[in-house]
Amino acid sequence: MIPDHKKRGKTARFATTCFISTVLISSVLTFGLETAASATGSTISEAATFPNFNEAPGLQTLAINPQNAGDLVVFESQIHSTSIIVTGVSAPGTGTWHLAERFVDLLNNVITEEIWWAVATSAGSSTISVSYSGSVASISPELVADSFTTAEPSTWSLVANNGTSAMATTAITLPNLTSNSDANQVYWGYVESTQTAASGNTLGFAYSPVNTGNLLVSNDLLGTNTSFAPTATDSPTGNNTSSAVIFAAVPTVDFNGNGSTSGSMSPENANSSTALTTNTFTKTGSTFDGWNTAADGSGTTYADDAVYPFTSATTLYAQWAGVYYNVSFDGNGATGGSMSPENANTSTALTTNTFTKTGYTFSGWNTAANGSGTSYAGGANYPFTAATILYAQWTATSYKATSYKVTFAANGATRGKMSAETHSAPAALNNNVYTRTGYTFSGWNTTAKGSGTKYANRARYAFKAGVTLYAQWTVVVPVPHVSSVLGSVVVGESRLVTIDGTGFSSRSHVTSNEPGSAVRLIYASATRLSLLVTVRVGSRLGKYTFTITAASRKTWTINYVTT
Repeated sequence: MIPDHKKRGKTARFATTCFISTVLISSVLTFGLETAASATGSTISEAATFPNFNEAPGLQTLAINPQNAGDLVVFESQIHSTSIIVTGVSAPGTGTWHLAERFVDLLNNVITEEIWWAVATSAGSSTISVSYSGSVASISPELVADSFTTAEPSTWSLVANNGTSAMATTAITLPNLTSNSDANQVYWGYVESTQTAASGNTLGFAYSPVNTGNLLVSNDLLGTNTSFAPTATDSPTGNNTSSAVIFAAVPTVDFNGNGSTSGSMSPENANSSTALTTNTFTKTGSTFDGWNTAADGSGTTYADDAVYPFTSATTLYAQWAGVYYNVSFDGNGATGGSMSPENANTSTALTTNTFTKTGYTFSGWNTAANGSGTSYAGGANYPFTAATILYAQWTATSYKATSYKVTFAANGATRGKMSAETHSAPAALNNNVYTRTGYTFSGWNTTAKGSGTKYANRARYAFKAGVTLYAQWTVVVPVPHVSSVLGSVVVGESRLVTIDGTGFSSRSHVTSNEPGSAVRLIYASATRLSLLVTVRVGSRLGKYTFTITAASRKTWTINYVTT
């Protein structure tokens, strides 16, 4: 067994095994003083400034001073009454308080002992406030607080609890509690003795044979699956009560996005080897490449969902790798040669062309086979921010001595003028400058009605024959807009509701969204809709809605008032 190594005094703290007694009210209370830690390996230690205690008639508060956020705070209330219990505990700078143990001494019928616990959410001075089920004005509650901290971030949980009482015995035995398989646990117990606590124990638990007193003990080196019950003796024979609990500090793994642009992950807690939580962080332009105990990747590496031993707490930093994109090369009519895709994640020179085409020379690359997309010269840099296919562009090695003309027809344009374009080799068409009121330019076609060959604006033309290209136009459908809704409807009646705006038409359609109401369109123009709205008797008062669907399929939801 691991010996108990923590003993406390009510008014002083020493790294020795001496003891001190303090007289409070009508009883003399003796607590063991703290000794130096005698073992290594545990991450739990008692926080400085603890334990704290007080006893006074009607006492309902106790000053504490948690050292760190995340510390375990233990609170003991002892009342010489079996009918009054603690109904609530609170303290600024702590989380929710939980009842760990309530022991009522029915054997001696004189005392109730309770142990409560919480986790500190911030460091610094605070005050525990206690609520009781009855008045304690004529009683002297004894309040005790203790606190424990861990070297690494942990989550606290209650493992075991119990209480016992004895009458006319020389033995002081705290409850026999068994720890679980967690690596780091603390046993905390409290004894009220009506006689002197004498020396003599089986687990390194010692008390000076001085005045009558109450005893406080903890063991923060408790082993896994350990049965633990500190003992001492009374001298002379006397009554005693005791209660105790075991808490576990479970290591925490925190996840750091390490430059991520989205996502969040909660800490993970476990007391044995467990798979890590699946990564949910993302980073624009990068792919997740696992975890590392160092942000720069120089520590221990863990794959996504890898098993972590959880023998200690740590922070795992997401590791990121650049996203690689493929550029594929298409010969676009080539008669010889082949090229493999190129893969990169930064701006890189394109692979040198190896395609050939009889009677033609290579003139560069384009994202469209007909040359209407983005052009890249041979060996030019490509950003590799997206995958694409690049099509080889070809220029004939010989042409006729006379050149060919392309004429641009306005085809209904209301503004603009374009001269004919003449070349003897493939070239990009001139940029369109025609405009047409109420329309947008959508490209060129070899027929006015658009039934011939299509060419995009600035598309590449072979100039092997003359042609007239006709501008193609797409009508601009006006976007309706609601500017006002006039009128309200009385429940049980029909009223006219008028909607003013723009972009309406006689083909507008209106539907009601409310049970008990009906809407009928009685007039429609480009700027106004008139509706006959009927609300059935018994319908609710307030705001109703209906939906307008325009000829363009655009919809709006409109509010109107019923009274």
